[in-house]
Amino acid sequence: MCVRFSPLTAEEAQAVLDARGTGRHAICYIGATDPIRDARPGSQVPLFVPDGAGDLKVATLEWGFPLDGRPHAVFNTRIESALKQLCPGGRGMWAKAIAQGRCLVPVRAFYERTSPSAW
Repeated sequence: MCVRFSPLTAEEAQAVLDARGTGRHAICYIGATDPIRDARPGSQVPLFVPDGAGDLKVATLEWGFPLDGRPHAVFNTRIESALKQLCPGGRGMWAKAIAQGRCLVPVRAFYERTSPSAW
């Protein structure tokens, strides 16, 4: 999992949902991403989440799981470790998210940092 990504804005994400089934796309090309808007663990980003009626809606949520005593949000796990938490008697920070918290993250690009100063 890459640490950083360049998310769509909430308005762009909504335009993507609105354009479904129309034969057009809603994302305008940009020559370079905006480093100020780039997301990292703990950032607020627009996501596609279930709306309860079988469709999707845009919601702005925090990327990652904040943990007491940790300076940065946790944002990745091995899928086999997370799925074990769904087994009878299993528990852990990923159990509810794996069972109920799925979402889609609309992004322009994702990447790893290249130097410590890039954090």
